[in-house]
Amino acid sequence: MRTFIILFALLAADTLTAQTTKHSIELSPISPMFHIYAVQYSYHLDELQSAMVGVSYADMAQRPASERQPRWMDVVITPNTVTRDIGQNHSWTLFFGYKRYVYGRLHLEYQLWPGYNSFYSTTEKRYYNGFDLWNEFRVGYTFDIGDSPWYVNLQYLVGFGLIEGNKPADFGEGSDPVFRAPVFFVGYRF
Repeated sequence: MRTFIILFALLAADTLTAQTTKHSIELSPISPMFHIYAVQYSYHLDELQSAMVGVSYADMAQRPASERQPRWMDVVITPNTVTRDIGQNHSWTLFFGYKRYVYGRLHLEYQLWPGYNSFYSTTEKRYYNGFDLWNEFRVGYTFDIGDSPWYVNLQYLVGFGLIEGNKPADFGEGSDPVFRAPVFFVGYRF
């Protein structure tokens, strides 16, 4: 965590022009593997920085890894150590972020994900409705696809909850509160 804070402190670095258009839209073709469906719009404030807004829906389960994801994913992302079925998130989010290019296409990004979550507890057989606030620190690199407006954005994210609203007592049991994962997005500039 300290590393990401230090990286964000270096945002004043002067660098090459990283962005020439004002708008872009991104989505991740792999996020449905995690049961997260999101699209984000970026407005490029200048060549080095952009502000973003996006919408997402997540229906992630808190279940043992063997029931939820392929085993190889425990190597790639934060290992799932949940031992029993706890429940299912149903979360709508309007998220916001800031991106700063620090050298060429290398960038740092921060996102806040406030959302309404209706968590179904399989233990208690009831819904817990409440407000959640998630945040993510990301470091990444943008690869242009030739001279086209299309690009691929590879990132590594570290995220954790700032506010976990109304949840059952066993929510998060056996889970690492800090989520880490490589992600990639396909984007279009206009």
